[in-house]
Amino acid sequence: MMIGTVLVLKKYAWKHILAYVKAEEERQREAEKMALKAKKMAVEAEAAREAILKKNQKECDLLIAHAEATKKALLSEARYEAQVERKKILEEASKEIARKEAKVIQEVKQQAGTLLVKTAEKLLAMELQAKHKEEKFLSLLLAKTQLHNREQRGGEEQKV
Repeated sequence: MMIGTVLVLKKYAWKHILAYVKAEEERQREAEKMALKAKKMAVEAEAAREAILKKNQKECDLLIAHAEATKKALLSEARYEAQVERKKILEEASKEIARKEAKVIQEVKQQAGTLLVKTAEKLLAMELQAKHKEEKFLSLLLAKTQLHNREQRGGEEQKV
């Protein structure tokens, strides 16, 4: 019976089974090819991704280096401008101090001149007062001397 079964299978089903097995083998080969192709594409994609990452890393490094250089240049320029501004401020402050100093010296000179004039006025007034007193004293002394001289002449005239 087994032989009968094999003969029936061979005549009617064997072609279909072989066709099915061949088709399955073909599908497996196609699937393997597609898997290999997909694996190859994945490796290529990974390589491309790595290349892009390296390129982007280089670009980032260049941008960072450029930014650092720009930062240094800006800081250097800012320091220079700050020094120039500091110098201007110090020069202006020195000029302002010199102006104020000159003004104070001028005011002191004016005050000293005013004090000298007032002192000279007081000294002259004192001298004039002393001279006036001296003239008064001399006038009084002269008047007394004249009076005394008259009295003496008047006494001599009486004696004569």
